[in-house]
Amino acid sequence: MLRPPPLPGPNLPAERVRVKVGTGKSPGATGIRLDKRGTDMATFIGLMNWTEQGIKNVKDSPARVAEVGVQMGALGVEIKSIFVTMGRYDLVAIVEAPSAEAVASAVLGLARQGNIRTETLQAFPFEEFASDILPNVG
Repeated sequence: MLRPPPLPGPNLPAERVRVKVGTGKSPGATGIRLDKRGTDMATFIGLMNWTEQGIKNVKDSPARVAEVGVQMGALGVEIKSIFVTMGRYDLVAIVEAPSAEAVASAVLGLARQGNIRTETLQAFPFEEFASDILPNVG
């Protein structure tokens, strides 16, 4: 299983940060959580495919993931899990961020490097759907 090195986040040294990769566990029971600084965080899912450039340099993926983690962390986006998949997508990432704008900036910076193409989805845990969204359906 591909396990990238730990990803440093904002104001946290690399040796103190742990990233769960490939656990298959949901990052939380609610869609909005607080990060270590008390900031609201929403969950997003990134569906990615390697470009021709990305697959030619696939052995560099662990180093690229670590670099991307630093870049995203500077925008307040935290990578929770990354999976290498078989099927329509090559990679799936679960991230938490304070806003869709932060994720958009992070994903544009990632795609700009030319190694992957992305599709991003905002995710709502089923518990939140049932308790906060369904009651408001007309």
